[in-house]
Amino acid sequence: EVVAQFERPVFLYSVGKDSSVLLRLIEKAFLPGKIPFPILHIDTGFKFPEMYEFRDEMARRLGVELRIGGNTKAMAENANPYDLGTQRCCGLLKT
Repeated sequence: EVVAQFERPVFLYSVGKDSSVLLRLIEKAFLPGKIPFPILHIDTGFKFPEMYEFRDEMARRLGVELRIGGNTKAMAENANPYDLGTQRCCGLLKT
């Protein structure tokens, strides 16, 4: 429905369990074809290395374009949950 109604859809992929399940459902919805839109991960820089490996492997396996974004200004200013608290830090890094 989204693909039919919008010009440039994208799937926000956090690499968590909920978005991973949704990604699998999207894959199944378009079988035997490929997912016709990119996936977007907003990177905070605070994921475990294994999560980044999993994200990259999923994109490769599915043959889908992976876009990675983030708030480079907040990263350059060293926004982190230890100094700012989790809520404030995530708010900055994810917008």
